Amino acid sequence: MEGRKMTEELVYEVLSVVEEIPAGRVATYGQLARLTPDWPEQRLLLEAEGVPMKDETHVNLKRFLWSEAQE
Repeated sequence: MEGRKMTEELVYEVLSVVEEIPAGRVATYGQLARLTPDWPEQRLLLEAEGVPMKDETHVNLKRFLWSEAQE
């Protein structure tokens, strides 16, 4: 992911949250983001990638939502 630096601490936090998801269940990236303690760092990473926030916790998904069809 060019231009994106994830600290070891953030990776650990995200994986810790993922580990809590019960077998046979799924979570959205939005849920993971809300459950990961370091939201300010995540927000800075998004903004550094050119993804502005609509408000304190929302991104304009109509503009920035990724789709494998776009690749």
